[in-house]
Parts: sequence; structure tokens; C-alpha cells
Amino acid sequence: MAFFQAVQTYSQMREVIKAFAAPESKLSFVAVKGDPGIGKTGTFRKEVPDAFVLECNTTPFGLYTGLYEHRDAGVLILDDVDTLAKSQIGLNLLKALCQTDGTKTVSWNTQAADRANIPRSFLTKARVLLLCNVLDGKGGNFEAVLDRAHCIHFRPTAAEVHGEVHSWHGDAAIASEVYAYIGGNLDRILKPTFRDYVKATQLRTAGLDWRAMLKARWDEDPKLSAAAEIVRLAQRGESAYATAEQRAKKFEDWGHGARSTYMLYQQQVLDMLGLPRLKKAKKAKAMPAPRESSDFETLAVKKSESPKVVETLIDFGN
Repeated sequence: MAFFQAVQTYSQMREVIKAFAAPESKLSFVAVKGDPGIGKTGTFRKEVPDAFVLECNTTPFGLYTGLYEHRDAGVLILDDVDTLAKSQIGLNLLKALCQTDGTKTVSWNTQAADRANIPRSFLTKARVLLLCNVLDGKGGNFEAVLDRAHCIHFRPTAAEVHGEVHSWHGDAAIASEVYAYIGGNLDRILKPTFRDYVKATQLRTAGLDWRAMLKARWDEDPKLSAAAEIVRLAQRGESAYATAEQRAKKFEDWGHGARSTYMLYQQQVLDMLGLPRLKKAKKAKAMPAPRESSDFETLAVKKSESPKVVETLIDFGN
């Protein structure tokens, strides 16, 4: 299986884009996967406005035709390749197009090319970027395609998405009330998307219950929501959630499954929240026993300053 490097911030993603799009770039093939609604395509369009974007929700021959028409492009962005990656013909096209050689030969050896009055093969030097929500194809050709790529898993946290929306929500007519409400619930949002902001604003304008829509979407997977709540309580230092056994027991008591199921969901939650691991609960330090002494000063009550309390803030978004 190909290794996907995790990228969790938009600034890091823009660095990848700039490195890929640079005129003398050696990154001839990059594959980026990530959940829908986080701005994968839009981010690339902004950073590389001259790149040609081919929508891959078409037939493999339709893709071949588009590739031929834009064979001289410096950069090709293939958007939504999820379905194409499951087609053997589509994989053959990707395998040829995504060779790491400077010049690549792409072919379609059937009469369909003749009828369309285009050659059965052509040369291109275009660097290629694949964008997809998932990449779950199987077989040797699929592995051969990914083996050629620099693979990126773009998974921004809810806080990261919220910050990105802040940079454009005025222009996109996102209601301030919607933006503030989502911002106050970032620790419960495991699958952030720009579309929450847009749809909630539309419902609000229509006089409908936009908060109910958001809550329902955030809690659509009960097991995932339960694991997220347990992780949040553990992160806050609740003693009843300090160990994996305690957390798994709570998960089971709530009717969501055994320890093995909980551990799978816990890892999903940690990944979605951008947390490497759960923090271990700190053991309270035992107070030293008072020192016995016959010294008169030890019997005197001395006035002392109140101890300073240091507040520790845990950022659940990053």
C-alpha cells in the first residue's frame, strides 16, 4: 500500500501546491485525498490558476479526449478520480499519464479514437495532480499508479477549516451568527466542511432551524460521537476516563461495542482532531508530612501569600 503523508493545515497544503506548480518542479505526480467540502480543488485553483482541471466523473474515453486536447498543458489537475480509479480502463490511462518520465505516451487503441478524429496515442509532458475523496481501488495497476506518486492525505481539523472560512466568509455571505455558532462547537465536529457554513446560512435566511441541521450532521455516527465525547472528557483530565480500559468500559456501557471497537473509533477521533495521542493523567503529588521540631518558630503561625493558580488551556482543534 502507498504511504500517504498527513497534511493538516492549509498553509502546509499551499506549500505542497507551490512546490508542485513551480516551473522547474521535480514533483511530476502528486495524489491528494481528503474528505469532501474542505476545499481541495478550490485551493489548487487559487494557487495555480493557469492549470487545467479535468473533471473525472466522465467515461474513460471522455477523459482521453480531454487529455489529448490539453496535452500541451504544463500542469493537469484530475479532479474526482474516485470512480475512475475503480475502472481497469481508467487505471490504464492513469498508469500511462502518471509515468514519472519527462515525456509520456498516452494511448487509446480502438476505433473510438478514429471516429472522434483524434490519434490513438499522443505525447505529453504535463505534470499531473490527482484529487479525490478516497482512493480505494485494488489490483496491481492501482498500486502501480500510486507507487509513482507523492501521496498526500489532506485532513484539516475543524479549527483549521474554521480559520480558513474566516479568510473568505465575508465574501461568501456566511452569516456571522452561523460562523460564531460553529466556532463554539469545534470540539464536537469530527468531519468539518465548508458546506456546513453555506447550508446553515441558507437555512437561516429561509427561516428554518439551521442549528438542528448542524447538530444532526455532527452526530450522524453515534459510535463516533460517543468516542469523541469520551476523548474530550479524557483530554479534560476527568479521572473516570484516565485509562484505555476505563474509556472502553464507558463506550461499552453506553451500548456501542467492546474494547476493540472503541479503540478503532478512538484512533479515528484522534486523527480527526489532530491529536497524536491522549495525554496521560498526572498523578497528584503527595504533600510532605510536617517536620517535627521543638523550635519555637515552628509553632508560630506565619502570614503567607495565597498560592498562585496557573490555568492550563487545552486546544482541542490543533
